[in-house]
Amino acid sequence: ERLIEQLQLQLLAYQMQDLVCTKCRLMKQDNFSMQCTGCAGKYKSTISADELRTQIGVYIDVAAINRLSMLQDMAKWAQDSTGPAPPASVAGASAGSSSKH
Repeated sequence: ERLIEQLQLQLLAYQMQDLVCTKCRLMKQDNFSMQCTGCAGKYKSTISADELRTQIGVYIDVAAINRLSMLQDMAKWAQDSTGPAPPASVAGASAGSSSKH
């Protein structure tokens, strides 16, 4: 139960996180501005989607090793909800794909 609660709290923290300006590091104060009101910089999330996916992967591994089916189901649902993980390497993806006739 404790691991499930921790996973739920991490998911909630990701959804409720603040956005921070990449230039001046001020937190976003409203829900309408597209740029920082202090310096016109761009906003970014404090917790990246990749970081969240990594944490979810750890929960999946722990659940599988310890046969915690409820935790595993919840972590897999969270993984499916956050989308696919980014590709490890884009450079090798197009190798050998060109052919001439």
